[in-house]
Amino acid sequence: MPELGPKNLDFIKNLKKKFKINQKTPWDDLPFSDQIQVLADAHNEKYIGDGAEVVVVGYRDEPNSDKLVAFNYKDVEAKKAKIIFYLHRFFSTLFPHNFPHFYKSAGKNPNDSSNVKPEENDVSGTIRQEIKKREPSASESKYVPFSFQRVLFICNTLLGIHLKYDEELVNFIVGADGGEYYVDTLDNINFKNWDEDVIVQYMEENDYSSQDIGIVKRSLERLKTLTNPNQ
Repeated sequence: MPELGPKNLDFIKNLKKKFKINQKTPWDDLPFSDQIQVLADAHNEKYIGDGAEVVVVGYRDEPNSDKLVAFNYKDVEAKKAKIIFYLHRFFSTLFPHNFPHFYKSAGKNPNDSSNVKPEENDVSGTIRQEIKKREPSASESKYVPFSFQRVLFICNTLLGIHLKYDEELVNFIVGADGGEYYVDTLDNINFKNWDEDVIVQYMEENDYSSQDIGIVKRSLERLKTLTNPNQ
């Protein structure tokens, strides 16, 4: 999976190695995030943040783009990585001011017999859109036109979608476009009973493009295929 950033690979490989060994290092007495910051500095990485499952750094293969790379500490199966990708494609198309776009998602397939080099096949993660924070001045309104509460209302009331997510405030960023973005990774969402006709009707009534409607339909189709036990 060199598409996850070959220029970032040394950092994440050494980070994963650090968590596998018990040897004490000079920064072991530091808070968790500070430990990662030290390692990131040593590898010339732009450290963005970390969570329970991922560490996020700048995408060094395209340093001037709006992309970030989020590496998983532990391996994610290839099938789960695909589900994560299509979940985010679905929600970022339906709510473009509330979910970052995911460009790629990669996991590790233990049965993969391809010619991928072991060191390249030993990382899991995503390449995702970086959300620039809004920095309002004292005179500007703090009104958020695309609030996450709006997303929950539409999902629960109009679409029949129960959106499972981590409610911690650290997982939300108000972007420069006035959108309240959920920047954590979506997972463990039950989409099997979503009604495609209801979702498409909502999109048509709200002037979504035919291209966006097609993306949502294909994403939902792929999600259901990936979780079909007969596949």
